[in-house]
Parts: sequence; C-alpha cells; structure tokens
Amino acid sequence: MNLVAQSPFAGLESFVSENVALAPFTWYRIGGPARYLVRPRSIAEAQEAARRCAEAGIATAAVARTAAAKRPERKFRPSLMRFSHFAV
Repeated sequence: MNLVAQSPFAGLESFVSENVALAPFTWYRIGGPARYLVRPRSIAEAQEAARRCAEAGIATAAVARTAAAKRPERKFRPSLMRFSHFAV
C-alpha cells in the first residue's frame, strides 16, 4: 500500500511554494528554509491560504523584508506569508 500525503495547498501552487530558502528575502541574504512560503496577490488568496493553514493545523507568521530571518525550531515550522506583492 502506497500512502501519498497531499499538500494542504494543492491547487494554490501559483502563490504557495514549499521548502523555500529565506535568504533571498532578507537584507543580509541569510535565513533557513520555510516549509511553506505564501505570497498572496489578493485578499481572496490570503484568506484561502489562511483557511487551509487553520484546517491543517499549520501555524502562520507574516513577514516583511528583514535584516535576518531566524530559523524556527524544528518542532515549530510555520507557513510564512509575505505581502510584498499584495494588491489591495
């Protein structure tokens, strides 16, 4: 029997990426990987991603361009929502 876990963000690949290095998004170009990086382009996309995080029990953290991105503890791997491309 083969078990395949489906991503909680299936169908949202246009603005959700998995296992993304955070270094390109920080001022000093350092930072560990994010399990999920969500870059919504609209309020509806942000709401859908937040709903799926809640359903899957995934913690979320909103981030902006920072001097450094601290690598979360292995037990706490939140999805990160970056709003630099957010159109209101």
